[in-house]
Amino acid sequence: MIVFSQVFTEVTNLMSHADMPTLPFVLPMYRHMEKKLQTLKKGLTLPPVFSTALNAGLLKLNKYYDLARTNQFYVIATVCHPTFCLNWFGKRHSDEYQQAKALFEHVYESYSQAVPVGSNSVSPRKPKKTSGNDKLFESLWNEMPSDSEDESLPDIQGSSSQTSDELEQYFSGEGGQGEMKKPLQWWKTHCKTTEDQRGFPIISRIARDFLAIPGTSVSVERLFSKSRHLCSDVRSSMKAETTTQAMCAKIWLKDGLFEFHSHKLISHKIRSSEKSVSN
Repeated sequence: MIVFSQVFTEVTNLMSHADMPTLPFVLPMYRHMEKKLQTLKKGLTLPPVFSTALNAGLLKLNKYYDLARTNQFYVIATVCHPTFCLNWFGKRHSDEYQQAKALFEHVYESYSQAVPVGSNSVSPRKPKKTSGNDKLFESLWNEMPSDSEDESLPDIQGSSSQTSDELEQYFSGEGGQGEMKKPLQWWKTHCKTTEDQRGFPIISRIARDFLAIPGTSVSVERLFSKSRHLCSDVRSSMKAETTTQAMCAKIWLKDGLFEFHSHKLISHKIRSSEKSVSN
């Protein structure tokens, strides 16, 4: 029973992280859990009660896995992860691969019409270090379809436009696969075109929008619980806008997105008061 629960526990722990994108891991995690449970089912001799429970769990898992595979947000977020990209969806001529490719191209065209091609102003936040779960990430890599690269890479030299060229360059794996648990770090490096490398200004904007979506409600529930400490009895009349600003400032300060020096503020107040007295 402990072996079964570990499959779900390790996935729950990883998907509860607030310091890394979780949406691109939804589909890989479903596949990981399905393969793990199928392996346990075939490799262990189980009492009838456990066998029935395992079959029921697999049935429920496959139900939601099928729903997730048809969800556009999960598909786009998976493609936005440089380690997974389109290769996660199998062979290039498979229906799942072609559907994911067509969907991402449609989103790309929408973004390319709304964003100037020369715009490179994308600055993802600096990701924190993650600990543990290395074996789980390794399993996700090993579970990538091994036959997804059995065909030659697309011809990117004959592209007729800069926008389609950006898509083909990304699909062909230019820039490398990056570190699986740090996709934001990869996008921070490849969002802009420099003298040394070609960037992905439009795709990076897609990644910025979709990788920001949490894969679970854990972070939202955690934020809701924290807001209770902010909105105490003596501050219960704050407007929603004020509460939002206070929560954002607290999180940004904690994550080090901007520096805050209290002694500088105190010194500024002292100087201001001294100046007013002298006047």
